[in-house]
Amino acid sequence: METIKGRTYGKSELADMYSISVRTLTRWLQPYQSQLTQIGYKHTCRTLNPKIVTFIFSVLGEPETDRN
Repeated sequence: METIKGRTYGKSELADMYSISVRTLTRWLQPYQSQLTQIGYKHTCRTLNPKIVTFIFSVLGEPETDRN
C-alpha cells in the first residue's frame, strides 16, 4: 500500500478517500474531539495539517488508495 501520510488534506478530500461525506467524517471524529483539539483541530477548519491527518489515520485506519 502506498503511504498517504505526511501532507495536508482538505476535509472533503479526506472524506472522499473514505468514501463518506464530510458530515459523516465529522461525526466519526466526535469521540476524539478532545485529542484533536489538543493537536490543533477546529471543527470549522477546512484543511487538516499532517499531525491531525496522522492522528485520524491512527484512529480510523488508513483509507484504501487502490481506487479506480
